[in-house]
This record gives sequence, C-alpha cells and structure tokens, in this order.
Amino acid sequence: MITVLMTLYNKGGFVDEAVRSVLASTCADFELLVIDDASTDDGPAIVRSIKDPRIRLVSLERNSGRAAAAARGFEEARGHYIAILDADDRMHADRLREQRNFLDARPGTAVVGSNLQCFGADQSVIRFKQDPEELRAKSFFTVPVSYGSCMFRADLARNERASAAIEWMMPGEDHLFLLALGEYGDFGNIDAALTDYRIGEQNMDHGRDASADRRALSAALLAWFGLSHTEEELDAHMLFFHQLSTTDSTAAISALFKWKKRLLAEVPGRRNMPEAAFRAEVERRWSDLLPTLQRRAPKCALLHQYLSKDRDVRAWVRSLSAIVRNEGDKG
Repeated sequence: MITVLMTLYNKGGFVDEAVRSVLASTCADFELLVIDDASTDDGPAIVRSIKDPRIRLVSLERNSGRAAAAARGFEEARGHYIAILDADDRMHADRLREQRNFLDARPGTAVVGSNLQCFGADQSVIRFKQDPEELRAKSFFTVPVSYGSCMFRADLARNERASAAIEWMMPGEDHLFLLALGEYGDFGNIDAALTDYRIGEQNMDHGRDASADRRALSAALLAWFGLSHTEEELDAHMLFFHQLSTTDSTAAISALFKWKKRLLAEVPGRRNMPEAAFRAEVERRWSDLLPTLQRRAPKCALLHQYLSKDRDVRAWVRSLSAIVRNEGDKG
C-alpha cells in the first residue's frame, strides 16, 4: 500500500485539483492522507466535500509549519511507501505505479523522484539526473530529487535523523529531509515528468530574500556534512550559486579557489560522498561561474582563468574584451 501525503495550509484555491489528480491514479492500492496545518481558509472543507473512502483528513490544532505537519503525516501513514504531493500541484495518473515499481526493483534506493512539468507562471520542464553517485554529489549543493515529486520507504521517515528538520521553518527543509533519507540508500529519479509543479505567488519562497535563505541553508548543509567554516568561507561558498557582490573583488575568487581545494580534500567519504562524482560536481560549478564573471566582473574572470590554468584562447579574449569595454564605459 502507498500513502500519498499532502500537507495543507491555506491552499483552498488549489487543493480540489490536487486531490482529484490523486484519485485518478491508475494504482489502486493507496490512501490519500491530508494533514491540515490549522488552515484559516476553506481548504479543509473542500477536502471533506470530496466523498471518497481513500481520503483521510487529519487537522492540527495549531499551525506548526510544513516540516512538522509532514512529520505528523509520517506517523499517521499506513502505507509501505509514502508519496509526497503538495496541495497546489498535480499528480500524473501513472506516477504511483511507476515509482512503486522503481523502488520494488531497487531495494538499495531510499527515495525516487521524477522530472517536473511546470505550470501556472512557467511552462518549462525541470529535469533531474538519474545516476545515484551524481545525485549524491549534487546533494551537497542542491536537492537530488524533487521533494514534491518523490516516493520513499515509509520506515525511513520515522527515524531520528529524518525528523531533524522539523524545526526548520525556512525554505530548504525538504533538502535536509532528503539528505537524512539518503543515509539509508541511494537517490533515484525517473526520467519522465510525473508531477505538475505550479509556479506562482503561493510558492513558499515567493517574496523572500533568496540570497539570505540560500546562505542559511548552505550553513546548515555544511554542518550536516560536518564541515566547520568561517563567515568568509561561507561568503566564498555562495559564489558557487553565482551570488556575487557588487564589488569587483579578485580576493573573493582567490578565497573560492582555496575553499574549493578544501572541499575536494575533506568532503569525499563523508556521508557516503563519492570522490569522483563530487570532484566533477565541484569543478563543474567552478567552471560554470566563468561566464557570469565575464559579464559582471571581468578582472575576476581573468583570475579565475589563471587559477584554472585555462588554455581556451577565446575565453581569454572574451575576458580581456570585457575589461576594455568596461574601461571605455568609465571614460
């Protein structure tokens, strides 16, 4: 049996569509468990109005946040597997069957996700990698699977490590939770869009300071991997996410290069981190920074190329040309 877990807080305008997408599943053996986190709108009433014995609604007395509501759902779930669906998204009819079959065939996989078909304010497809080692390497920086599209083994969600993110009230609690699941098996993804992800003002991160959220989450992730750091090192780490200051600081690039060397020396082996895949991910992020530097801080781009021992003549020409243009603009 599969438990589809939906946490609900003031999503009355969307929850009917989300619930009906679950009920249309081609997999027969499931329950839909809705944890209402003390909504103040008509969302719970809309769920109650849908008369289907597969739906269970549990209402919390006070609002505790998405992570705590999910933890209550893990306790209440009756299924062998738990599939997550946000109350403003939609599930494809074959999703449960395909993800269950994936986990049945791969006992070493702890959690499986899928690609996402965006709708609402964006119509793009968000694609995720499939290789387990590549996904684990990416988990140091970003989510290896989409929490809102994932299915995992229910018993893994009831351990102490998995509940460690309950107090986290900012965007990113899903990342911390997925890392905890990854302690017990591989990450996996099905190369198909099995969930529709709604883009709009109802998203948790809408209107927030993305840079501050990223910095706070990155500090928590470094702590998860047991990596102590200074504020200056955290500043350097933010460059991996292209979060540059407005100043043209070659010192920041030097600091990032030093930080990169430390990561490559200390992270492999921690939390089952594979060395080759992690090195490839770090070097990719370092290399991907160059075009941004060429546009916004060409002197930093030159230092980046020097430290990288870059032999691409065209890249050097682009950086030098950008410096000449900048000097011309100042004149």
